[in-house]
Amino acid sequence: MSDGWHGIPADVFLKILLRIPPSPRRRLRLVCRHWRDAIDERTPEPRACGKVLAFCSESGRPRAYVFDDLT
Repeated sequence: MSDGWHGIPADVFLKILLRIPPSPRRRLRLVCRHWRDAIDERTPEPRACGKVLAFCSESGRPRAYVFDDLT
């Protein structure tokens, strides 16, 4: 892709795309073929975040908690 959009250099277009969160970026794929190709080829897939596992002991009773980011 030589131009991102109306003469914007591809590297500038990519920097703009990388600032957009993954969910809206998926919708931007529908704008045109050039945008779809740029998003598919040059932007990273969102990585799944690991869950946090915490252990604590309260009054001599061990407990385990799993924290999951649902955003």
